[in-house]
Amino acid sequence: MFFSLNLFLSQDVNLNWAAVIKSFDWSDRHGVDTATLKMLIAILLNSPRATEPHAVTGFWETWSNSLYQLRLLDALLSLPADTFNFVQLPGHRIVTVDDVSIASPTIKSLAANVQGQTWNSLELFQVLVYLADSDSNEIRNCVREMLDKAIKISAEIVHMGLLQVSVSRTLHSFVSVLYGIRKQNGMRFVQSMLASCLPCFLQATQIINLCSCAFGKFGRII
Repeated sequence: MFFSLNLFLSQDVNLNWAAVIKSFDWSDRHGVDTATLKMLIAILLNSPRATEPHAVTGFWETWSNSLYQLRLLDALLSLPADTFNFVQLPGHRIVTVDDVSIASPTIKSLAANVQGQTWNSLELFQVLVYLADSDSNEIRNCVREMLDKAIKISAEIVHMGLLQVSVSRTLHSFVSVLYGIRKQNGMRFVQSMLASCLPCFLQATQIINLCSCAFGKFGRII
């Protein structure tokens, strides 16, 4: 089956690959089985990189079954880096070595250590913070569990990812308050998770400098 899928993916097929990923949004699915995971990996890694939108963007859309979306993402994030890594796919990175090109060698080294982490995806954090606003306790708990695991892998990435998402969310929240149309659970969640990251930082000054360099590309000073 997967040989046939890889053969199909190698052909010049005109498909909306993001919609293919979104087609996994099944209302009756809850657990992640091995066959589905292997199929997703094959599509994500072998669909044309030059095609817009890329297949991975299907995960950044709003799903009807948000809990299944999170569980699929969690399964992909839990894979060994040589099997799957979101950094291999198109998207916005939270930090790269280029972001800190004028920083000290220590900061450059820190950026180099974290830029290859599978969690180094701004779109991923945008989805998680958005779903932290869910009315479902199960969805909110799933988001927190995912980020708790991420903190153990790279607290720096989690801290910087939440900070970058909070920049755009702050303006959105301000407008929403004016019109009374949006809950504030998401921003409270961000603040809570940022506090969870702090005890993991062994070199707080370096982390702050790294964050400052990363935010430099947005014209923002921390």
